[in-house]
Amino acid sequence: LIYAGPFNHDHLKIFAEGDSTVPGAPIGHMREGLVICPTEERFGPSAGRLALKMISERYWTSEEE
Repeated sequence: LIYAGPFNHDHLKIFAEGDSTVPGAPIGHMREGLVICPTEERFGPSAGRLALKMISERYWTSEEE
């Protein structure tokens, strides 16, 4: 869990651009982004479980594979 609180696009974008928090990841390794889930799980009639993914600009523009 990186953040718990109200949805704020600008605030979440800062977290999406950070370094990886995966244990064992090299220092400075980029985070691909965030998965954003509502506090109370919800389901949409056509989409199923509702969640968003915010992909970092750093990841999109990287040439790292």
